[in-house]
Amino acid sequence: MRLVTVLIVLFMSACGFGGAATVVNPSPPVVSNPPTPVPTPSPVSTPPPPAPAPVDSAVLSWNAPTQNIDNSVLTNLAGFHIHYWPETLYVADIIIDVPNPTVATYIIVGLASGTWHFDLTAYNTLGVDSTFSDEVTKVIL
Repeated sequence: MRLVTVLIVLFMSACGFGGAATVVNPSPPVVSNPPTPVPTPSPVSTPPPPAPAPVDSAVLSWNAPTQNIDNSVLTNLAGFHIHYWPETLYVADIIIDVPNPTVATYIIVGLASGTWHFDLTAYNTLGVDSTFSDEVTKVIL
């Protein structure tokens, strides 16, 4: 509470409150050489939007977890494991390691025709994986 009071007093003093007003004669103007003109940068063109993902691909996006299963704050997120498999091969899945906790989008290309299933786990610096995310599917024509 004391810190807040001090800050308020300093703020009010800076605004002209709290104290007798004094008038000081301004100093005479100083003549100097004009500043060297700064070149105006040319306009930068906006890069074109990214090309659409190929038709044999799946674009996956997710939100990183912020809590452990016990509701404590997650402080050691290390990355993600993307699990995916074709509908015809449900037992064995393919795993992609995304070893960067700030990545939240991944594109898988080269998928054969059919229905593909995807889910995700997060893992920490100890190598412990989370439970699986909800599963999503995509049909590749």
